[in-house]
Amino acid sequence: MRISYNFFFNKKPINKKEEEQKQKEANKNPSQWDNLGFLIEELREKNKHKNLLLPPQDPKYQGKLTLVIELDDILVHTFQPDEHEAYLNAPLRYFLQKIRINNKKKRDHDFYFELKEYDTYVSVYKRPYLDDFLKYIRENHEAILFTRGVKEYCSKVLELIDPEKSFAHILTNEDCDRVIYEPEDMDEYVKDLQRLGRDMKKVVYIDNQPINFWTAPDNAFPIPPYFGELNNDDQSFKEIQESLNYLSSLDDVREYLQEEFQIKEILKSSRFL
Repeated sequence: MRISYNFFFNKKPINKKEEEQKQKEANKNPSQWDNLGFLIEELREKNKHKNLLLPPQDPKYQGKLTLVIELDDILVHTFQPDEHEAYLNAPLRYFLQKIRINNKKKRDHDFYFELKEYDTYVSVYKRPYLDDFLKYIRENHEAILFTRGVKEYCSKVLELIDPEKSFAHILTNEDCDRVIYEPEDMDEYVKDLQRLGRDMKKVVYIDNQPINFWTAPDNAFPIPPYFGELNNDDQSFKEIQESLNYLSSLDDVREYLQEEFQIKEILKSSRFL
């Protein structure tokens, strides 16, 4: 299990014989091959019988937005050396630091820690303007961190980047739902926002890829991923504050978000809905 979870979904190369076999199967049960939306429907039906992930909303957040935010490649980028490739896939500034040995002001990561439970070391790269963004969400919204990373990793990163405790609630890998579908070689962890027990009219889900919004496309607010490189021109956290302020004035954010980002249409065109 990855301690930080980056969600990838790669379709297999087209194989004519496999496609012909799939077409035969489609004649028996078209829904399984025409789209994968039934997986989410099954998940929601199953989750109706589960407890909510969060307690009732604190009255101080009534009428405010509920921001659901991923940790990895949104707030920070983290890197763990691979046992085979070591640091070959580290962000570029790791290597630039090695070159600039005479300039002590230059540094690689923002934080670095050992995660003993997984026998690894983790470098943490903060997204530009992260501190300002955390202050903003802390003062204006109900912020929920919902990550696919494991609890031990998440707790350590937050301890370093967010000493002011900006998040009202923290959910991790163990709070996700596992979706397995063998015909597509799918085995992924997804977040069912219905289990938060919040009014979906006021929920804004901040992540980076359309597939990550599979369970809540109408609430999707995608921003570019952050990979820890020297892109100090990244203005994402400054730019989205104006949009969030506008969304705060709406009774229902979903119509605006769907019209602005078209995530549901993207997922439909990719057979996920």
